[in-house]
Amino acid sequence: MSKARNSAYLVAANVLTLMVQLFTIPLLIRWLGAPAYGGYVWLFNVANFVLLASPNVLQASQKRITEAFAAGNSALAWQIQQTQLAVCSAVAVVGGLGFVVLGPLIKSPDVALESSTLAKMFAMAGVAYFFNLMNASLVSVLAALERFRQLAIRQSVERVVGVLTSLGLAYVYRSPVGIFAGLAFGGCVGFIYNIITLKRDQREFALRPRFDRVIANDLFGLFFKGYPHRLLNGLGSSADRMVMPYGGVSLSQVADYGVAYRIPEAINGLLIPVTDTVVPDLTRKASSNLRHFAESLNRQSLTCLALSACFILVPCSFGGPLLPLLLHKYPENGNLAMYFIAFYFVFQFYFAMLSKPFYALGNLQYLAPFSGFNAVATICLTIPAYHWMGIAGVALMNAAISAVQFIPYVFQVRRRATEFFDVGAHLRKAFSILGVSVTVSCAGLYVSSSGGAHQNPVLMLLIAPLFAFATFGLTIRMGWVQLPENILSKLRLKPRQVA
Repeated sequence: MSKARNSAYLVAANVLTLMVQLFTIPLLIRWLGAPAYGGYVWLFNVANFVLLASPNVLQASQKRITEAFAAGNSALAWQIQQTQLAVCSAVAVVGGLGFVVLGPLIKSPDVALESSTLAKMFAMAGVAYFFNLMNASLVSVLAALERFRQLAIRQSVERVVGVLTSLGLAYVYRSPVGIFAGLAFGGCVGFIYNIITLKRDQREFALRPRFDRVIANDLFGLFFKGYPHRLLNGLGSSADRMVMPYGGVSLSQVADYGVAYRIPEAINGLLIPVTDTVVPDLTRKASSNLRHFAESLNRQSLTCLALSACFILVPCSFGGPLLPLLLHKYPENGNLAMYFIAFYFVFQFYFAMLSKPFYALGNLQYLAPFSGFNAVATICLTIPAYHWMGIAGVALMNAAISAVQFIPYVFQVRRRATEFFDVGAHLRKAFSILGVSVTVSCAGLYVSSSGGAHQNPVLMLLIAPLFAFATFGLTIRMGWVQLPENILSKLRLKPRQVA
C-alpha cells in the first residue's frame, strides 16, 4: 500500500478527532470556567512530558520489528513485541502509581486550583498514563507492518471515546478532574479494543509479556542513545505552559494561550501521520541504498515543509476571529499569538520529518543539542517574553527559537545522517516555499485583524482553506514539491519542468 494512502487513513482518523476536540473547547470553558480550564492545560502538559520522558522503548522496538519483518523473520519480530510489552507494563504500573503518590505533594500553581482537585487530577492522569503506554506497546507492530488503516481505526476509537466521555463528566461534575477521568476511560476502551482486534487480526499476537534479556538490552541501548533528545524535546515542547503559572501568570491567561496554541497544534496533529508512515521505508533504505535514502528524505522533507507552511501557517493567519467563538472573549493579541504559534509548528512539523533518518539509523543522540537549546531557551525566556508582549510574546519566542535552528538542523542531516543530502538545492526550495507561504499568511493576518473579519468569522473560515490549497498548488507547479504522478493526476496538477 502506498505511503500516500497510508497517510490518508491516519489523517482521516485525526480529522474526526480534531473536529470533536475543537467542538468541546468552548463547552469546557463555559462549564468549568477559564481558570479551571487553564489548570487542565497546565496539568495535561505536565502529564504529557512525563509520558515522553518515561522509558518508552516504542521507537526502538519499531525499528527492530521493521528490520525483522524486512528480513523475513516474523518470529523475532513478535519476540521483540513481547519484550516491549513486558518493559512497558512495568513502566506503566510504576509511572501510574507515581502520579497517584505525587499528586498530594505537588503545590498548586494558582489559588484558583484547589490542592484536593489537583491531587485527583494527578490520580486520573496516572490512570490515563498507564493506558497510553500499554496501548502504544500493543500497536507498534502495526506501524512496522505498515497497517496504517487498522492503526487509524484504533486511534479514532480511543480518542473520540475519551474526548466525549470527558465532555460528559465535565458537564456533570463541573471539574477538570472529569476531563482526565474521561481520557482514562477512553484509554481503557482503546486497550480492550486493541486486545480483541489484535487477537482476531494477527494470528501470532499474544497478550503475554515475555522478557528477553538480549532483546531488552538492545532496545534499551537504542533508547538511551536517544533519551537525552527525547527528554529535552518533550521539555521544550511543553515548558512554556508548565512554567507560566509559576511565573505569576494566571490560569485564565494560560487558558487563553492554551486555546491559541491548540488550534495550530491540532492541525499539526492532523498532518503528523505523514511523517510516521515514512519511517519503515526509510529504515529499509538506510540499510540498503544511502543515495536513495537521501533522495527520499529530501523529497519527503520538502513536502512536509510545504504541507505545514500551507496548511498550518496560512489557515491560522485567517483564524483570529475563531478565538472569540472558543474563549467567549477576544484575548489581547490573540491573533498574533496563534499566528506565531502556527509559525512555530511549521518548523516543528518540518523537523519531525528531518529527524526520521536519525530514528531509522538509531543515532538520535545527534539531535540532543537542538532539543537542549530549545528546552533551555524556552524555560529561560517564557516569563520575560510574557511580561514583554503577553501571550503573543510567548508565541513569538517559540517561533524564534525554532527559526534559528532551521539551517543548522539541515546541515546536521548532511553531516550525521547521509552525505548524499544536497543541502544547497534543498535550502533554495525550502526558502522559496517559506517565502510564498509567509507572504500569503501576512496578507491573511492583515485581513483577519480588521473589524469586519471579526463580524464575519465564518467567512474567514471558508476563505482560509482556499488560500491554503492555492498556495500548496503553487509550490507544486513551481517544482519545489514533488508528489507522485498518480496523486498529481488526481489533483489535476503538473509541476513546472525544471532544468
